[in-house]
Amino acid sequence: MVILVILIIAGSLFSLQRALYARYWDHGLTAELTFSASRVNEGDHVDLEEQVSSRKILPLPWLGLKFHVSRDLVFPNDPFTSVSDSSYREELFSIGAFQQIRRRHNLYCRNRGYFTFKSIDLISSDLLASNKLALQVRSEASLYVFPKPVPERELDIPIERILGEIITRRHLVEDPFEFRGIREYSFRDPLKMINWKASARSEVMMVNIPGYTSTQAVEVLVNVEYPSLWSEERLIEDAIRVAATLSDRLNTEGMPVGLRTNGRDIVTRETLRVTSGSSGDHLVAINEILARIDLHLHAPAFADLLDTCLAESDDGPLYILVSAAFGPEIQERFRMMRERGMRCLWIVSHLVGQPAMLDADLEDSGAVIKRGVATA
Repeated sequence: MVILVILIIAGSLFSLQRALYARYWDHGLTAELTFSASRVNEGDHVDLEEQVSSRKILPLPWLGLKFHVSRDLVFPNDPFTSVSDSSYREELFSIGAFQQIRRRHNLYCRNRGYFTFKSIDLISSDLLASNKLALQVRSEASLYVFPKPVPERELDIPIERILGEIITRRHLVEDPFEFRGIREYSFRDPLKMINWKASARSEVMMVNIPGYTSTQAVEVLVNVEYPSLWSEERLIEDAIRVAATLSDRLNTEGMPVGLRTNGRDIVTRETLRVTSGSSGDHLVAINEILARIDLHLHAPAFADLLDTCLAESDDGPLYILVSAAFGPEIQERFRMMRERGMRCLWIVSHLVGQPAMLDADLEDSGAVIKRGVATA
């Protein structure tokens, strides 16, 4: 009789705890992932914080936390991460009543990209592990990894020549707020240009010499097409890094710069563009779209993008093509741009020891700049 009573009590307790956990285990249970920074560069480290909270009296003897993240975010020397196309992270917690636990991991950002955690899987059970319990929660964590800037000594591109192309543009506009010197007054000079202080000192009428402001923007055109079926992805990534570096330098010089690419957005699946501008925020916008290019998505033909440029005004921006691919369609469009009088340069990335050979007229045009990329 006593044994029967004990069995009934044990069975009742077992059923009670099973029912309680089935109904209340996820009440007040939250999980969150956050990065220590929202934007970093390739090769940088960033901290990822896991936070699990339980705001209820019911303890969870064990709680599994699982999530997927790109293999380009590396957990160094970590046995709790398995890697295939993406990293699969598993964590184990034991949470008491009204407890919060935080863990921090240092990640290495191996490649550029836009990385998100769309969901977190939480797995637990009742006290006797008789019933597996699972919950999926949304995550808003995201991280931009910008292309790594190329040091100017390694860029192998005559930056000063590109700047010279802009400075010697056909249209210069006088800037009434900038002066590059003074000279003696001429009867053709308007009275508003007289520098009265300089005139008083020299006892001769002197006028300000106006400076000039640049009105011509630069448009960087980035091609993510492979030169051939056997080409390496490093050529495309190098083109993206070069585009980011050029945009940074031009922006630093105060020159309006825009960017277009036939690469597709990892989020919207659309091709990407940033219109011309010049500011710190504008440079961030350029780096963000470069980070979001997904090379696994099919890219439209670069020749089509060049056709769009050809359809625009001849008196447009200075176009800088950054393209490792140099097929006949691209060469023909570039030739047409030059024949139309459009100002354009072409930066061709190629593996060291495997030079890119364009048509002779383009090779001799002085408008093609070749950049050797080291092999692994």
